[in-house]
Amino acid sequence: LVEQGYDEEEINEILYGEYEESSDNEIEIDLDFSPTEDKPYQNEYACRLKPPGDFDKFSRINCFKKSDGKCIDYIFGIKDGKTKVQAMRYKKKIWSEKDSRAHCSAHDGDFEA
Repeated sequence: LVEQGYDEEEINEILYGEYEESSDNEIEIDLDFSPTEDKPYQNEYACRLKPPGDFDKFSRINCFKKSDGKCIDYIFGIKDGKTKVQAMRYKKKIWSEKDSRAHCSAHDGDFEA
């Protein structure tokens, strides 16, 4: 999040409370994401960057970044007050398996259809 230009207060709001962004990239927060949910939903492809067991809590931000104009949902792992990107998710109605696999590979992730 720091690399994206967010300051500490904004990061805390994104991860732990209400946060709205007034641009076309509206941020949606799902703070109920559980660490047992390590498989992608039926309608998305997954790119695992770090094992979910490395974290205590998770937060999902839908359309956190875009690639070629297509949204990528990010899952952040939280442990000891530190946040790292744990996984990326690609909606099947937007992303092809080939494109999402290539994007994941470019980020050294483990792809799962």
